[in-house]
Amino acid sequence: MLFLVESTHQTTATFKVNNQTHPVIAFQCKHIEALANHLKRNAVKVENNMDDGLGNLFLDFYDPDGNKFNVQCDKF
Repeated sequence: MLFLVESTHQTTATFKVNNQTHPVIAFQCKHIEALANHLKRNAVKVENNMDDGLGNLFLDFYDPDGNKFNVQCDKF
């Protein structure tokens, strides 16, 4: 279950560790490249498409309010 609470303050669904922004919400998928292409075709900001060298692929994307989300995919 996911609850969203409206706020009058400028906030995003992220937190910082060592001055690096991390998303609060992450998803897992099987076809990360197809997802990245779909998001880009629909004018969604996508970044940090990376391979961690351990068999995991990651990408970050942002909703229209600037909330950062993460997607992970098992490479193998």
